[in-house]
Amino acid sequence: MYPNIGNGKDRADRMKNNDRSLYSVMLQNEELRDTLGKMDLVLAQIVESIVWTDSDGKIKWCNGSFDDLCGKLRLFILGNSLSELLPLDCSESCKEIHPCDKLLRDKADLDTVCRFKRGDQAFDLEIQGRAFISREGERSAVFVIRDITRRNLLEAQLRQAQKLESIGSMAAGITHEINTPVHYVGENLRFIEESISDMQKLFLKLLDCSGKPITNDDWPEINSLIESIDLEFVQEEISNAVRESLKGISQVANIVKSVKEFAHPGEPAMELTNLNEAIESTILLSANECKYVADVSSDLCPDLPLVPCIGGKLNQVFLNLIVNAAHAIGDNLRDKKSGNKGQIEVKTHSKGDYVEVEISDTGPGIPDEIHGKLFEPFFTTKEAGRGTGQGLAIAKKIVEQDHHGELSFETQLGKGTRFLIRLPVSQGL
Repeated sequence: MYPNIGNGKDRADRMKNNDRSLYSVMLQNEELRDTLGKMDLVLAQIVESIVWTDSDGKIKWCNGSFDDLCGKLRLFILGNSLSELLPLDCSESCKEIHPCDKLLRDKADLDTVCRFKRGDQAFDLEIQGRAFISREGERSAVFVIRDITRRNLLEAQLRQAQKLESIGSMAAGITHEINTPVHYVGENLRFIEESISDMQKLFLKLLDCSGKPITNDDWPEINSLIESIDLEFVQEEISNAVRESLKGISQVANIVKSVKEFAHPGEPAMELTNLNEAIESTILLSANECKYVADVSSDLCPDLPLVPCIGGKLNQVFLNLIVNAAHAIGDNLRDKKSGNKGQIEVKTHSKGDYVEVEISDTGPGIPDEIHGKLFEPFFTTKEAGRGTGQGLAIAKKIVEQDHHGELSFETQLGKGTRFLIRLPVSQGL
């Protein structure tokens, strides 16, 4: 027996309904394709590279920015390994396992900065990634890759400008610091020249007597020369003059070296650094900025371990904090019309896996309402022309981003402020 399929009118109605359903599906597909096309167009305009990989790190989709970064056509990207298309040239950990592969292995979010080389070109990349599981249960990952090469270059130029600004603001003080030892070196050399000239007269008289005995007639003139020269005094003072001159020349050399370290951009490479020596150099360089308003003392840990860091950058941080402390104390003294100088103290400590640098002052302290703004770029409490508001913002970036450390502060109104720098002893070189 055949099933009841209805009469001709029923069949016509069903066919008409089926046509409408098919048309609806086709329309939806067209709308979906149109939406996907628009999304692809929008994503292609994003400067950041966006990459979607499967659980093995094979690329399932990427936007046009990633094509440009790799320098390859989409045809040669899809289905290939992200870690092979984006080989990184950075720390040893990156060479052992690619950060993108590490994310898939450890199923932990990724946020790192690495260097990528393509031929003769090098790019600094900021890579963020997150693993997820699709509705079908498949593990995937999405990566956002930013080319920060230009940003790093601009930040380096800004740091250099801030360093030169610091040096420029202290140029007069540095000139004074150099002139003082140069002046007494010059005075000592003139004394030595005069003393040698006087002693030559004595030597010439003694040479005249060489080869023949000194008679009683010779002694009055010789004794007169010795008395006029004050031979005992000259012998002692010439040695002192030479020691003082050598000390003065050494002081000038140290000042010049400190200025060179601060003014020269240097290579942004980590190396083991003696922070105590860096701090002593900074205190010397900032002496003229501080000496009229504060006494600077140091309590440096004698067995402080060497710290992997970029020495020139940390010198800039120390200088900025010491000079800021001097300015704060100076402003406070003017407000109070007090002649008593303040105190700036620099300490270093070894605390397990970290070293700490404390820079404290007896200034007015920092008001509560500006605590949250203190490290913001271009924020400054100084009058126009005295500060750009970049110093503390740059210092925080140098400590926390470039050295993976911490920069914090404690303050009490009317009592002073203490800045604390914590730096890890072990990190990649």
